[in-house]
Amino acid sequence: MILDNENKTATKFYEIQNNSSINYKIRNTIENDNTEYFDIYTNIQNEILKSGVKVYKYTPGFVHSKVFVSDDKIATIGTINLDYRSLYLHFECGCYMENVEAVKDIKNDLTDTIKKSHEITEKEITPNFLKWIWQALLRLVAPLM
Repeated sequence: MILDNENKTATKFYEIQNNSSINYKIRNTIENDNTEYFDIYTNIQNEILKSGVKVYKYTPGFVHSKVFVSDDKIATIGTINLDYRSLYLHFECGCYMENVEAVKDIKNDLTDTIKKSHEITEKEITPNFLKWIWQALLRLVAPLM
């Protein structure tokens, strides 16, 4: 996930609503298929963590799917990244489900994978100075990627 303006707005909205019953979690993987994207994502994780979102690393391996569950009634599952490129330029696929039994199964699977994951802390992802420079440069070109 590359944090564009829409994602930043959603993150700020979540930060404002943080005292409510909203439960927002992101699960990612230790393995990655693109070092530059992973460095950009690592760079924005501090911003995400500061807003109150919990970020987990799935430790058993690599998961490429993107899964969303909302209000135990709506779920999406697919390969669509939450960035401009995936949403507007590429032909990614996903399935939207509402008020079907599969939503419960998807939530249970997501809960199980989070149990096998490690919760990320700000201390873990604070880069050294050279890594910080590299990530800052990547963030400048992130919208073009």
